[in-house]
Amino acid sequence: MDSFNIARSGMQFGQAIVTAAASNVANARTLGTLPSNTPATAAATAAAVPAVYQPIRAVGRTQPGGGVAVRFEEEPGYRAEYDPENPFADADGMVAAPVVDLADETIDRMVGVQLYTASAAALRTAGKMADATLDLLA
Repeated sequence: MDSFNIARSGMQFGQAIVTAAASNVANARTLGTLPSNTPATAAATAAAVPAVYQPIRAVGRTQPGGGVAVRFEEEPGYRAEYDPENPFADADGMVAAPVVDLADETIDRMVGVQLYTASAAALRTAGKMADATLDLLA
């Protein structure tokens, strides 16, 4: 039964990698205020001031007996961009933008899909082996 759990956890890890990449791509342009500044406009001050999106990564840790435990970790950081029309811009027209590299996210998505596919194949193989064992016992 360990082979089933190992394959299942591999599929979950692959899915988590794809989920993280999709979240990062979807929020790549989610701007916020620079942490050290306040918005220059009264409208921005009156509104809730959003924090800049923090990209996430799926991290897998091997477990005793096999398999992977998955968790998401934030990758803190931002870059300053000039956007004076943004209501959350500071007096110099700067806003915070998440550091998301679309090429890295594409690679992560492909890795996640391949991990999921390979783990699904391992699960099918484990099922066939279990069926063959049961046929021998019958």
